[in-house]
Amino acid sequence: MKLNFAMFRIKLNKSVYIISVLYTVLLWNCKNTGHSSDLRINNDSLFNRLIIIDLDSLEEKDLVTYPVRLEYLRKIEVGGSVFEVADKWPDSVEIVKLETAQECLMGVVKRIYVVDSLLFISDSNEKLFVFDRSGKFRNTIGTLGRGNDELLSMVDFCVDALKRNVYVFDLLRKKIFKYDFQGHLLDKLRFENEVVNHTGHIYWMPDGNIVAELDYFPGSNYHYAILDRNNDYQVKNYACPYGIPSTLPVAFDHTMQSCRGDHCWMLTLLSDTIYRYADGEIVPAMVVKSNARPVTAEVLSGQNWETAFHADADLLRWGYSTGISKIWATDRFLYFTYRDMKDWYVVCWDRITCKGYKYKQYPRGNIFMPGGFIATCADAFIGAVSALDFLTPPEGVGGKERAQWKEWIKGIQEDDNPILLLYYVRK
Repeated sequence: MKLNFAMFRIKLNKSVYIISVLYTVLLWNCKNTGHSSDLRINNDSLFNRLIIIDLDSLEEKDLVTYPVRLEYLRKIEVGGSVFEVADKWPDSVEIVKLETAQECLMGVVKRIYVVDSLLFISDSNEKLFVFDRSGKFRNTIGTLGRGNDELLSMVDFCVDALKRNVYVFDLLRKKIFKYDFQGHLLDKLRFENEVVNHTGHIYWMPDGNIVAELDYFPGSNYHYAILDRNNDYQVKNYACPYGIPSTLPVAFDHTMQSCRGDHCWMLTLLSDTIYRYADGEIVPAMVVKSNARPVTAEVLSGQNWETAFHADADLLRWGYSTGISKIWATDRFLYFTYRDMKDWYVVCWDRITCKGYKYKQYPRGNIFMPGGFIATCADAFIGAVSALDFLTPPEGVGGKERAQWKEWIKGIQEDDNPILLLYYVRK
């Protein structure tokens, strides 16, 4: 990203600056185009103020793996019982055991949306289930089949919490099926446009538009396409060009978007910027500053990498950032991963106080170590483990805690539905 600023700067605390900007912007890594026009940000917009998160000045927490020194242990509430763990957050962990019955047997959890007391969960078998927050099964949404009102495929789904509708993307039929929360089919929307075959995820925006996250493949130029609700969801404009066009079809598990209520946060490859959807456009909201230099269009010019992932090693060796790789958002907190010159960090950022902390990213030592999220709700980050993994006692658990563990796993079988873990963050 390259910015030319005429600005004044107010220091809020050690790690945040709010920049009021009167500027000319050249955003090489996030430009909206109506096939031709550049991104323009109104000078009266909230997004003329960028929050800069200074990684070096954030307090570093200890998130340790076993074996654990006694001074790192602390007690949190887990499933209604007090449990001794090594990680420094969250305050508590809620365990949700999804009901296991013939009509709701699940494969691997793919996506979860939480709306009020309802959990919408899609799985690897292209099925969509609705549970309540206690884990009780309520209904399914959509069925696979060749009938006129059946789905041929379920690539992705999204939820309009305000109007209480669910939208399922059927790639083979090139349609979006619209259901109510009880699973009744309401409508079938045409989805025949130039990006239909290259859409990985879809996200419903508060204004009714859809943001499609596009696959990273040869010939792809942009990360996102904004689909116009007023024009049969044809492409209204594109956003965030790939800095390095791919010469290979690449699948990656980066969580590049996280939507909560009216806020939808987005990332792009090799970028230190966190973007937001606002007024039909994707605009910059936050920038992470570290000891690594940001990647610009000039840095990438003339290089011959096959994909952005092939560029990582060279960019790190040259002293450049490889960007933010994953992001999750509750109503208050952002949680994202970032690599500086030496280490991978996880940052937990409080949007209300404009403060945060970081810790080094470790492999999950046990199922209570935060990470590997698949969703969020208003006040918690959500992970999922298989019943088999849940039955395996976590490392370091013994004595009194093992007795608690035995109580939690009563009645669970190895082939039961997955277990959800809701991590509640300290304020």
